[in-house]
Amino acid sequence: MGAENSKRKSSPKAAFKKKVCSVLNLSSPPRDISSQTIERAWKEKLDSDLFIQLQRVIFKSQNSITFESFSEFYYKLVEGTVDDKASVIFSIICSKGQENADLQTLRSYVKNVLNTLINLHRGNKEFSKWNDIGRLPEFYSCEDLATYITKDLPESFSQNKLENWYNSNGIFKNVSDYVYHSAFSVYEDHRTFIPLPVQDALVNIKGTTLLTLGDILFLNAALPAEYSVKWRLLYSSSVHGQSWQTLCKNILSQGPSLVVIEDENNAVIGAFGPASWRLCPSFYGNDSCFLFSLRPHLSIMTPSGFNSNFQYINSGAATLPNGMGFGGKQEYFGLFLSSDFGKGKVNNSCTTFNNFKMPNDPKDFDVRHLEVWGVGKADPTPEELGERRSCLDQDPTATALLEMAGKTMHSKDLRHAKPEDDILNDNLK
Repeated sequence: MGAENSKRKSSPKAAFKKKVCSVLNLSSPPRDISSQTIERAWKEKLDSDLFIQLQRVIFKSQNSITFESFSEFYYKLVEGTVDDKASVIFSIICSKGQENADLQTLRSYVKNVLNTLINLHRGNKEFSKWNDIGRLPEFYSCEDLATYITKDLPESFSQNKLENWYNSNGIFKNVSDYVYHSAFSVYEDHRTFIPLPVQDALVNIKGTTLLTLGDILFLNAALPAEYSVKWRLLYSSSVHGQSWQTLCKNILSQGPSLVVIEDENNAVIGAFGPASWRLCPSFYGNDSCFLFSLRPHLSIMTPSGFNSNFQYINSGAATLPNGMGFGGKQEYFGLFLSSDFGKGKVNNSCTTFNNFKMPNDPKDFDVRHLEVWGVGKADPTPEELGERRSCLDQDPTATALLEMAGKTMHSKDLRHAKPEDDILNDNLK
């Protein structure tokens, strides 16, 4: 600690001076830094409101500051400790001499940093592809995410409270570091905040997804890291039509997935299913499963440990629920989508998940839009496993749909079915 303080008090060394000059596009360190120098270097990279906030705290009421003063500001904001960074944020959002900062001012700052993150992604393929299939104008909104990130702070708070919040807020800490490292070209940051959306070449129309960029950042931060790079669009009711059979055909055996649902009252809820979907008369999955709400507000409901009733999907069963469910127990799911496509239900409580509270009202709701994203690898095919496929397996979904229509596949009796095949075939009859 003492060595760190000593290093900070001493004038910047040659290497650090060179880095600061690079940040400002200068060939050598000048005595003073003018506001025009900052504007030339940063204005195009930062959200306009964030640029004004930074400029105000750097220059206060002056037109220039010394190179050493700017270097100290830069060090604290970009390369300093967590407490250093929190102290700079506090100075940005709190007028000089005030002991407490205002929540709305912090929320505005957080939104400006998030908007800068989006600006920095505008040139990459991830942003372009989401832009192609997203809904406008709310697609660009980060308002709800800024509210969620700051939800644990009171209306007025001290610098100490801000430091505790910043230290414990993984989403914003990572986003803030990325924004300043990238905007100031300190080094190339390869962290993924916006996954690459992958969809069929024909599925590239506006309105395919109801997710905003704020929603995408929120969900991607909640997912295990290995699922944050690429999302595959498996199903969208606005593209594939409102069909239970099509939904099953598109999502079964496709690996971990995000299910996103919009009801008739504009509420948007959903779930992350870590297990690949397979028709089954009982629950399965693991404790990385979670439920979420996106609108009217953001929230995450993580497993409580009370039970392991995470994922359920079944079809064509006479005595069991037919549809897709998460949490609770059969007939009393936390969240349920009926195989009678377009009907959904949420319960008042669900012991499977902490802080369970869904915004849907009434509890039985009509589905306006449904989309499912595969966020991990699909299950290996029989060929990939080195198995020889039966002719019945060439298009198992078509076989299942024929059976649901009353067509019997007599040749199935001639083969020795695996246990999971029995479940699949019995439940789709």
